[in-house]
Amino acid sequence: MVNKRDDNVRNLTVEILKQIRAELTGLRGEVGGLREEVGGLREEQKTGFKELRDRFDNLLELSGGRYRDHERRIRALERHATPRRGT
Repeated sequence: MVNKRDDNVRNLTVEILKQIRAELTGLRGEVGGLREEVGGLREEQKTGFKELRDRFDNLLELSGGRYRDHERRIRALERHATPRRGT
């Protein structure tokens, strides 16, 4: 025979377990949301790094082109400034 005290303990235990289950369910939802956010951040990071690499590539191309142009101009000036032999 179950006395009232044992019945109260069982009811309390069941209520505590229900609350724990509700908390776990909520945590699962939060973890799922966090996973989605992290996945989104990873994609943003990949996109950001790609854009940054593209900008660096453009900068290198631009500066390389200017360097080549300066080299061409300097060679032309040197040819013009160097006295010619035989004249």
